[in-house]
Amino acid sequence: PGLDGTDVLFGPLCAALPAWVRPHVVTYPAVGPNGYDDLLPLAEAAVAAAGPCHVLAWSFGGPLAAMVADRQPHLVRGLVLWSSFVRTPRPDLA
Repeated sequence: PGLDGTDVLFGPLCAALPAWVRPHVVTYPAVGPNGYDDLLPLAEAAVAAAGPCHVLAWSFGGPLAAMVADRQPHLVRGLVLWSSFVRTPRPDLA
Protein backbone atom coordinates (compact mmCIF):
# COMPACT_ATOMS: atom_id res chain seq x y z
CA PRO A 1 0.00 0.00 0.00
CA GLY A 2 1.31 3.41 -0.84
CA LEU A 3 5.05 3.86 -0.93
CA ASP A 4 6.89 0.71 0.12
CA GLY A 5 10.13 1.96 1.61
CA THR A 6 10.90 -1.02 3.80
CA ASP A 7 14.15 -1.97 2.07
CA VAL A 8 15.24 1.64 1.70
CA LEU A 9 14.27 2.84 5.18
CA PHE A 10 14.86 -0.22 7.32
CA GLY A 11 17.96 -1.59 5.55
CA PRO A 12 20.46 0.80 7.18
CA LEU A 13 18.75 0.45 10.58
CA CYS A 14 18.89 -3.36 10.41
CA ALA A 15 22.56 -3.23 9.39
CA ALA A 16 23.41 -1.01 12.36
CA LEU A 17 21.65 -3.09 15.03
CA PRO A 18 23.73 -5.07 17.52
CA ALA A 19 24.02 -8.80 16.89
CA TRP A 20 21.62 -9.69 19.72
CA VAL A 21 18.77 -7.90 17.92
CA ARG A 22 17.24 -10.12 15.23
CA PRO A 23 15.16 -7.88 12.96
CA HIS A 24 12.46 -9.19 10.67
CA VAL A 25 11.08 -6.77 8.09
CA VAL A 26 7.57 -7.54 6.86
CA THR A 27 7.06 -6.61 3.22
CA TYR A 28 3.49 -6.37 1.98
CA PRO A 29 2.47 -7.72 -1.44
CA ALA A 30 2.86 -5.22 -4.27
CA VAL A 31 -0.33 -6.40 -6.00
CA GLY A 32 -3.75 -7.58 -4.87
CA PRO A 33 -5.95 -6.45 -2.02
CA ASN A 34 -4.02 -4.29 0.43
CA GLY A 35 -6.46 -3.03 3.02
CA TYR A 36 -5.97 -3.54 6.74
CA ASP A 37 -8.20 -6.63 6.79
CA ASP A 38 -6.22 -8.10 3.90
CA LEU A 39 -2.79 -7.51 5.44
CA LEU A 40 -3.55 -8.20 9.10
CA PRO A 41 -3.09 -11.99 8.71
CA LEU A 42 0.36 -11.39 7.18
CA ALA A 43 1.40 -9.14 10.07
CA GLU A 44 -0.01 -11.56 12.65
CA ALA A 45 1.85 -14.47 11.06
CA ALA A 46 5.12 -12.52 11.14
CA VAL A 47 4.74 -11.79 14.86
CA ALA A 48 3.71 -15.38 15.61
CA ALA A 49 6.80 -16.66 13.76
CA ALA A 50 9.07 -14.25 15.65
CA GLY A 51 7.75 -15.17 19.07
CA PRO A 52 7.78 -12.59 21.87
CA CYS A 53 9.04 -9.37 20.29
CA HIS A 54 8.89 -5.61 20.01
CA VAL A 55 7.22 -4.21 16.91
CA LEU A 56 8.41 -1.10 15.08
CA ALA A 57 5.76 0.13 12.66
CA TRP A 58 6.18 2.76 10.00
CA SER A 59 3.44 4.72 8.23
CA PHE A 60 0.56 2.48 7.08
CA GLY A 61 1.92 -0.31 9.30
CA GLY A 62 1.07 1.56 12.51
CA PRO A 63 -2.60 0.61 12.65
CA LEU A 64 -1.74 -2.95 11.61
CA ALA A 65 0.84 -3.21 14.39
CA ALA A 66 -1.65 -1.84 16.93
CA MET A 67 -4.19 -4.45 15.81
CA VAL A 68 -1.60 -7.22 16.13
CA ALA A 69 -0.59 -5.99 19.59
CA ASP A 70 -4.24 -5.98 20.62
CA ARG A 71 -4.87 -9.48 19.26
CA GLN A 72 -1.56 -11.03 20.36
CA PRO A 73 -0.61 -9.29 23.63
CA HIS A 74 1.24 -12.40 24.77
CA LEU A 75 3.70 -11.93 21.86
CA VAL A 76 4.01 -8.16 21.44
CA ARG A 77 6.13 -6.85 24.31
CA GLY A 78 6.35 -3.31 22.98
CA LEU A 79 5.09 -1.19 20.11
CA VAL A 80 6.94 1.74 18.52
CA LEU A 81 5.15 3.89 15.96
CA TRP A 82 7.50 5.72 13.59
CA SER A 83 5.91 8.44 11.46
CA SER A 84 2.64 6.65 11.87
CA PHE A 85 -0.79 6.80 13.47
CA VAL A 86 -3.27 4.55 15.24
CA ARG A 87 -6.37 6.00 13.60
CA THR A 88 -6.84 7.67 10.25
CA PRO A 89 -5.54 11.21 10.79
CA ARG A 90 -7.94 12.59 8.16
CA PRO A 91 -11.20 10.61 8.32
CA ASP A 92 -12.76 13.13 5.96
CA LEU A 93 -10.47 11.75 3.22
CA ALA A 94 -11.38 8.09 3.79
